Amino acid sequence: MTKKFIVGKLGKPHGLKGYAYIHLNEYLKRYDFKDIEIEINKECFSIEELKNHLKDRHLIKLYKINSIEEIKEKRDSYIYLDFNSIIKMKHDLPWPEIFLGERIKNIDNLEIFLSKYKVYNSNTVLELTSNSSKSYMIPYVTQNFKFDGKHLYLNENLAIY
Repeated sequence: MTKKFIVGKLGKPHGLKGYAYIHLNEYLKRYDFKDIEIEINKECFSIEELKNHLKDRHLIKLYKINSIEEIKEKRDSYIYLDFNSIIKMKHDLPWPEIFLGERIKNIDNLEIFLSKYKVYNSNTVLELTSNSSKSYMIPYVTQNFKFDGKHLYLNENLAIY
């Protein structure tokens, strides 16, 4: 079984046709979720539409849910995605959450792990921690990292950080 990640939480219904507010992880607001398979309460659904709404809020519409009553039953439920689905939403660098606590391969061959990340307006910064408890703040961009479909690699020497 593949590992599952919480990507959001359904909020209150919006309108009569099965839309609901969704509270998304900040990083994922850039992703295209159309036709992506998700899991809610151990049921599988596909996303028909995910769109921006007022004040940086988002609305979600699931296939097969077409009324306020149906979506109301799902309110306050978490939305899960598996690793492969996240990777299918191809970005140069995938959602950093999937690497939390994982060893990050690097050219220095050091034991470093992703301890946390922070999303700013246009940039994401990863905090990498070594076994010696030293922390490095590194911008999560393709100049610094690459992803091979399975592992995240740091392209730079840590001495510059």
